[in-house]
Amino acid sequence: MVPLSSISRILRNRIYTGEFEWLGTVYRGSHQPLISKDLWQIAQDLMDGRYISKLPHTGGTVRDFAFTGMIACGHCGCAMVAEIKKNKYIYYHCTQNKGRCPERKWVREETLIQQFSALLLKLRFNWKVYDLVVRALKSSLAVERQEHAQALNRVKGELDRLNQRLEALYIDKLDRRISDAFYFRTSSQWKEEARRCEDELLRLNGAGESYMDEGVSLLTLAQDAHSIFEKQEGMAQRKLLNFVFQNCIWKNGELIADYRQPFDMLQETALKSLNSEHPKGYDDAGKENWLGN
Repeated sequence: MVPLSSISRILRNRIYTGEFEWLGTVYRGSHQPLISKDLWQIAQDLMDGRYISKLPHTGGTVRDFAFTGMIACGHCGCAMVAEIKKNKYIYYHCTQNKGRCPERKWVREETLIQQFSALLLKLRFNWKVYDLVVRALKSSLAVERQEHAQALNRVKGELDRLNQRLEALYIDKLDRRISDAFYFRTSSQWKEEARRCEDELLRLNGAGESYMDEGVSLLTLAQDAHSIFEKQEGMAQRKLLNFVFQNCIWKNGELIADYRQPFDMLQETALKSLNSEHPKGYDDAGKENWLGN
């Protein structure tokens, strides 16, 4: 019996379309294709769970399910793909491309939404913490401005010094106090140093203070991510989740995900703030009250 993993590798191979992939680039081969690219793409869509139930020529349609390609099976590492049952309910399950998998149960999309929502809720913190972080950003901005000004003055001074040296070197050459060989060798070195200074000036002059606005925007997004997610649907939810999470897996009925930077730090800050607010005897009811629900 041919293993499922071998069948999957065969179906994923585009060489049957007359093309081949090398180091991430697709090339056209000199051999005759065995199947059309459209048929090969249908196979990819089927394996990725993007077809509802039937192939297009029999009346089926292609659908991008919200979480397809986002979640891996926590047991075998295969993708979790979606299917529609009874033309109504969306279920996700492990493809089992590597063989039989312990994750046998299918999970409703509504369950994944609930668990993603719970993870987003962990990013929320009280407004005292929000104000503290914003003040810290502003304080950091003041220090950054001072360091930026010092760096500009330092590089400008170095550039002025090099230009003065080049002028003096040229006068020494005209007065025959130095040889042509010494002039060209030394001037080339100093001109290269001057070019590096000019590049550094361009970089420093182009460095804006946008990170302050970006920092506040990220804080606001973390604070509002849960409510935004609850109001969205489908691919809009997926876009938000991809921005916040990575390495999502489904294992034994639980969704596990890593927070991307800087949301990982914000989640830790929210957790520490929560623990300081409720050091003892804290329960879910208290959490909901602290979150302002």
